[in-house]
Amino acid sequence: MDPVQEQLESFKAYLESTKYQPATISAKCDHVTTCCRILTKEKKILFVSQIDKECYEHLTGLMTSLSKNYASKIIYDLNEFVIFCCGTNVLKQFRRSKRIGKEYRRSPQWKDFECLVDIFMKDAEERGLRPMTLSGYRKSLFEAYAHILDNFGMIYAKDIDYHIIRQAKKAMTDYRQLTVRQYLTRLGMLIEFFYGENPYIQAKLVWSLEPVERTWIFKKEWDVLWHSAELTEKVIIELAGGMGLRRNEIATLKLCDIKDNMVTIRGKGRGKEGKIITKQIPNSVMKCISEYMKYRTSILDSNGDSSEGNLIVRDRGRLIGTPATHKYVEETLRHLEEKTGIHASCHTLRRFYCTAMSDAGMELDTIRRMMRHDSIETTLRCYLYADPRKMDVATAGVEGAIFG
Repeated sequence: MDPVQEQLESFKAYLESTKYQPATISAKCDHVTTCCRILTKEKKILFVSQIDKECYEHLTGLMTSLSKNYASKIIYDLNEFVIFCCGTNVLKQFRRSKRIGKEYRRSPQWKDFECLVDIFMKDAEERGLRPMTLSGYRKSLFEAYAHILDNFGMIYAKDIDYHIIRQAKKAMTDYRQLTVRQYLTRLGMLIEFFYGENPYIQAKLVWSLEPVERTWIFKKEWDVLWHSAELTEKVIIELAGGMGLRRNEIATLKLCDIKDNMVTIRGKGRGKEGKIITKQIPNSVMKCISEYMKYRTSILDSNGDSSEGNLIVRDRGRLIGTPATHKYVEETLRHLEEKTGIHASCHTLRRFYCTAMSDAGMELDTIRRMMRHDSIETTLRCYLYADPRKMDVATAGVEGAIFG
């Protein structure tokens, strides 16, 4: 236990700084301590970074006498500890490996499908799809195929027709419709690539529209967030709300990307590097970055420079001084949300950036270019038309017109 004792103490301090009640904190620490003792004794685990999905499998096998909910709670608490120490969601990997069982991996159908996916992915890479997009494609294909094997037995990809696609849609009840549609669309593309026919298109599936939940803040909430934010939180919300950067763009922003008052943003889009755009930095954001740089320097002086040139570095946990990840950006904003009670995800702040430009009277095409959208339809549909204040104005207008 000695090698992980320090991390356990840090984890306990982190839990105490959150909204958890003392009894919950005590239970979580007890669960983590027990799991670590078992893994140290039975799996020879000396460091938290060694905990993998096989360790989760081992622990799950020891908890067969416990209720399913209680066993899941213990594993979830351990996973929270692993994420805190290493930033890795091992539980997600574990659940995925359970989904695609060993009996599938040993079958000739699965091995044949793996070969098809490798060839399909190589073609997609040659067409310029980004690594993150390729990873999403690969996951979609294997998840969709695993569901089909669950429901129709061990069949080859070439034997999947539109009847099977229709039944697969009905069977995939544990996913959102948008996700099911994406999985089956990509599976159809793969089958068409090799065999010339797309069973997804032949299935002519009908999809119901799912409501999209969007959160919004405006100037009043922004002021509360800004005045409540610590320096790391402040630079993140200014990059998101003052420049419209996404979480991954903030996490991967490097010092060399900032020159004078200009920044190079590597965003979403086709090509391995995505859409690369150079954008001017507002004076207020530049001032915040300059203040943060002093704080960043003090962190690296105290903990060693492991930043790899990233602007945002971790300032808490075991990995202080290492580059931020998109999960670290999310966690930082979650802490700010807990302090203020205001939802402050990167995308919420990006919507604020868009609506603030609209409120300032900027032209629509200028807003589109500042948001870095290819299509003005995206700017309108997902941001400006969806502004909840428009409904309030419409209601007031109807009230005045009818009852005034």
